[in-house]
Amino acid sequence: MEMKKVVSSSIRAIGYENGTLQVEFHTKGTYRYYNVPLYVYNELMSSPSLGAYVSQKINPQYKAHKV
Repeated sequence: MEMKKVVSSSIRAIGYENGTLQVEFHTKGTYRYYNVPLYVYNELMSSPSLGAYVSQKINPQYKAHKV
């Protein structure tokens, strides 16, 4: 999966492929979220606060595994 570096105090890079969202945090490691719709990824990438979006919209709704 291609990871895109992002400007964020909590997130280093984000990738998306076939419904799988991968988020590399600065301190917590890398997590994969499954069955994430493309529109959610697009909303995340256009959000003014990536960390807040992940905390409020991604974490509560999608299963994650640390990789």
